[in-house]
Amino acid sequence: DYAMVAYYDGAMLLAGAILVQLAGGQSSAGTAAASLGWLWLSMGLTMASWLYAPFIYNPYNFSASHFASDMGSLYQFFFKGSGKSWTSWYEQTLLKPRRGVKRTMNDIGFFIT
Repeated sequence: DYAMVAYYDGAMLLAGAILVQLAGGQSSAGTAAASLGWLWLSMGLTMASWLYAPFIYNPYNFSASHFASDMGSLYQFFFKGSGKSWTSWYEQTLLKPRRGVKRTMNDIGFFIT
């Protein structure tokens, strides 16, 4: 699934870059601030490619009938039956009880975020 590989990582990278800017990361760099321009350029290209590639390379992206069908499916998934299909998907895929190290890592990740 391309969204799991690139799209979510691109969104997390974008959110992290925004947080760094809001925290004053560029202005706090001192003498190294001038060389950070290349880093921001490479991160910007990476974020753009990860976030927009699924839309550019999807052959059905520019077909109005496929777009309308996809939007109808998304609407039904989230809102049909008061969101029952979305909640059941969420419970089956993301709320799996874990044991041992996996459970510990999940708990640590929850408290960190």
